[in-house]
Amino acid sequence: MKVISIITVVYNNFRTIEHAINSVIKQSYENIEYIIIDGGSIDGTLEIIKNYQSNITRVISEPDQGLYDAMNKGLSLATGDVVGILNSDDFYTSEDVIRKVVDGFASSNCDILYGDVNYVERDQPDQIVRKWISGEYVENYFEKGFAPAHPTVFIKREFADEFKYNLKYKLAADYDWLLRLFKKPDIKVRYLPLEMINMRLGGATSKNWKNILRGNFEIAQSWWENEGKIPLLTLFYYRPKIKLKQFV
Repeated sequence: MKVISIITVVYNNFRTIEHAINSVIKQSYENIEYIIIDGGSIDGTLEIIKNYQSNITRVISEPDQGLYDAMNKGLSLATGDVVGILNSDDFYTSEDVIRKVVDGFASSNCDILYGDVNYVERDQPDQIVRKWISGEYVENYFEKGFAPAHPTVFIKREFADEFKYNLKYKLAADYDWLLRLFKKPDIKVRYLPLEMINMRLGGATSKNWKNILRGNFEIAQSWWENEGKIPLLTLFYYRPKIKLKQFV
């Protein structure tokens, strides 16, 4: 039976961390290594985490360089066969998500598996605002403006060792990580058409227009550094078109 490592990173988020923890420990799949990386919270987050200590494999609480640095710490600590990340604002859509992920790896022998996300209201998480349908991974997937839903991406641990988040990107390190990972030659990818995660609105990238513009600039940088090109149609036509369509 495969061990699934799930990493949650958090800093001063006592309002939603308990929801995230419960969505992991209530999974019907039992062979889970659960790692929480805390950035040194002082708002009561750690006290909530301690209430579930017996259900958590490892807790690290220390200052870090931000979200992606904390994710890198989690990737380095993971020992499972497959690794996934659940943000402290997010929660799984059902108790069977991880079991279905395991079944997906077993039936396809893939290296990466990903699915879909629901964006929900921050204070009314049962209210879905829009759906992110990742779609099948095909040739020129990223060039056509698509991107896998980052929180739904599960990878074999060997790739967790090889691929870390680039800390030079403050808003688009997740996109850069996905681009490098999925563009790796001969990597086996599987799309699971399943709404895996409910994600609360209010992430840093979409917080305001300044962050949106900076995020797009960082994505352009990533394309240039990794692929030697900046696909302007992708950034300014296909990606906005897909996001608008998914709102509708």
